[in-house]
Parts: sequence; C-alpha cells; structure tokens
Amino acid sequence: MIPQRPRPAVSPRSVRLWVGCSILAGMLGTLTACGSTRQARIESTFGDLVPNPALAVSYRIYRGDTGEPVTLADVARDAQNADVIAFGEHHHSPVCNAVSTELFQELVIQDRPVALTMEFLTRDQQSSIDAYLANEIDEPAFQEAAGKNRRYWLSHRPLVELARRADVPVIGAGIARDKWSLWRLSEIEDYSEWIETLTDEERRSFPRECVRLRDEYWDAIKAFRHGAGDDEEEPTAEELAEQEAQQWKFFTTQSLWDDSFAEAMADARDADPSLRTYLVVGAFHIHDGLGTITKYERRRPDDRILTISMSSQGREGYDLAFDREDLGLADYVLYTVVAPTPVATAPAATDDDEEDEDADDEGDGDSDVDPDSTS
Repeated sequence: MIPQRPRPAVSPRSVRLWVGCSILAGMLGTLTACGSTRQARIESTFGDLVPNPALAVSYRIYRGDTGEPVTLADVARDAQNADVIAFGEHHHSPVCNAVSTELFQELVIQDRPVALTMEFLTRDQQSSIDAYLANEIDEPAFQEAAGKNRRYWLSHRPLVELARRADVPVIGAGIARDKWSLWRLSEIEDYSEWIETLTDEERRSFPRECVRLRDEYWDAIKAFRHGAGDDEEEPTAEELAEQEAQQWKFFTTQSLWDDSFAEAMADARDADPSLRTYLVVGAFHIHDGLGTITKYERRRPDDRILTISMSSQGREGYDLAFDREDLGLADYVLYTVVAPTPVATAPAATDDDEEDEDADDEGDGDSDVDPDSTS
C-alpha cells in the first residue's frame, strides 16, 4: 500500500465517516465470503461477473413461442429449473460462442450443479478431458490429445477453461472423426447387430443404442440435403431413389450423433439426478425439439428440457428483429450480428499472395468439424 502523506488533524465528522465505511466494508466482505465457492473461483480468475457491453449490442434473444424479447438473465433464471439446457450454435460464430459462454457462466454460479456436455469433444477423448480438468496434464497436451487448433481458442476454449476453473465436469459426447462413417459404410443395417461386431474398446466410442426414426427430423434432413431449386428439372424416379439412398446414409450418421449426445446426458443424469447438463451442439440437432431432443426424451421422458438456438434464417449486418418463421424453433431463439460481405473487389493476387492463401488454408479449422454436417 502507498503510504499516506501527513495530513491535518482529522475532524470528528471524518472519523465517523471512516468508521462507517469500515463497517460497510466488513459487511461486504462477509457477504462475499458467503458466496459460492464456484463463483469465488471464477471471480479470482476472470474478475467481476458482469455482462459484456460489447457483446450485449451484438445479439438479441426472443421467446420461441411468442417472439417476445428477453434477456440472457431471463434465460438463465428459466434454466434453474431445467434438467437439460441445450444451446444450439452455428459453429465458429464468434458472437454465438460468446453468448454460449456467458450463459454457461450464469449456470455455473447458480446453486444447482451443472455439467458441460460438448459435441466437439468426443467419447474417446474423455480420459484426456478428465486429466486436464484434474491438472494432470497441461493445456498444450490436452489440445494435442483432443485435436484442437487455433479456431478452438476463439470458439470452445472459453467454455472448457471456465469449467476447469469452476470444478465443473466436462463430458465429451461426440464421436471421433475417423469413426463417424463406420456404421454407414458397413453392410449391416441393424445398429444393435453392427455394434456387436466391434471390440470392447471400439464400442466405447459409440452410444449403446441408436434408432433412425422416420419422423419430422427425417423430413427436415431430406429438405436440407439436395433440395431442388426452382429452376431445376424434376428428377426421375431412379434419381429420386438414388437421392433418398444418399440422404438415408447421411441420416444414419446424423442419428448416431444425436443418440450419442442424448445418451451421454442421460447417463450423467442417471448417475446424479441433481445434476443439470448444458449441451453445446450444432443448432440443427435441436431445432423444433427434434434430433437430440427426441432421442433424450426417449431415455428420460420426465426431465425438463430448455432449448436456446441460433436462428436458421440467413441475414447480414445488424438485423436482429424476430422472424415469424422461427416460431417454435426453440424455447429461446438467438440472433447475432453478421459481418456484411465486402462489396469492393480485392486487388489482383500476386504469386506471394497465392502462397499465403495456401498456407492459411492448411489446418485453419477445427479438426472435428464435419463438412457434411447439418449442425
């Protein structure tokens, strides 16, 4: 502490003011000591828990049933009574990732415990996840084991680091990249029959059960994949059959992911019914209460699920108004600012520029992003 300069004699009024401030400071200290351990640990690392004003002007949240605007605090309060909170993101949207982390922070400091469940950490990485959370390995070793690179730093790293500092469990719910298509490429149609052909080690990378439901989710997959444009000719019967066969193969992988996410959360809730799970997943997996949500409800039908999802309606700039097309998309619908596409054309590239672009293209994305994913 910087020593005080000599001052004139202190007046009685100043003494009373100083005593009052000391008492107030003591009261505040007592209140802080009564706060949760998790909040104290977060504050000691990240500073005061206050909303990010720069972020606040970059998104809007609305009730999915009415289109009424709400705040992130409203969502967090609603989430206190939910067993599953599913956040549907657009992968690598900086604003969306920041909102997801800010909501997670609110959940962490609530009295009811929460676990972070992630699409972008996989089942086979769980031992490395647990070792990192327990400080048995350092962050570079964890990121190498999890196959993360520079995009991870701006997308999902804040979630993992917040969980680590707050002693919150992290569940890898995804399926490893090199195993995504094994069932789809096999000649075995029945999942329970196929999984029995795997070794015990291989089976740990997959959910115990998977069902492909020909429901509205299947209809949404067909609409999303290979939708015919207005100017395209109607396909022949043979072309339609081939198209649906390809859609079914994709749906096989999509269903496998949904069951993997749902089973990971259900297992955590079975082990500790007081625990909430916060799922961060591609938005398509939870839209309209389908996909992962349907698969979870089959396992734990009495649990309360709360969904927050990015809108699927394309837009640019600062248009954050609610779109009536999004009614029913989720319990809460999120809109974020999107940088407009530059109008000006770039100058002609030199040979050096082309070399730089090639270098940037290598290893720029998360190694766990599926180019064919709807999420």
